[in-house]
Amino acid sequence: MCGRISCHLPRDVLTRACAYRNRQGERRRLPEWRDADKYCPSYNKSPRSSSPVLLSRLHFEKQLKARGCSHRMLQWLARNSPTKEDPKTPQKTESDVRQFLPKSPSSVKRSSAVLLEQWLKQEKEEEPVAKQLHSE
Repeated sequence: MCGRISCHLPRDVLTRACAYRNRQGERRRLPEWRDADKYCPSYNKSPRSSSPVLLSRLHFEKQLKARGCSHRMLQWLARNSPTKEDPKTPQKTESDVRQFLPKSPSSVKRSSAVLLEQWLKQEKEEEPVAKQLHSE
């Protein structure tokens, strides 16, 4: 389940956890919620669901001075999920996927054993030139 997260804190607990002090460090302030109705706590949130994000107000009110922070509901991955009917979706075969998977230790051992056997056969058939030069 790639891309799944958990955000199960109630709204008031999450707000208190994100309390901050102003630039002078004087008092603790609680962030305001935007789109608070979109937040629903869950132990298993999919990538297309909305998750809370703590942002400065400067992101939304650029003409005003920053008065603090606010919570905003944003989607973690705002993409359409690919479907089989979509012709633009590339179809991957099993061999395409295998090239990106790590090799198992048993297959690595087999391949190194094959290389060793080939090297030993080559050594019996003819000595490499470098060995002949050193032996003289």
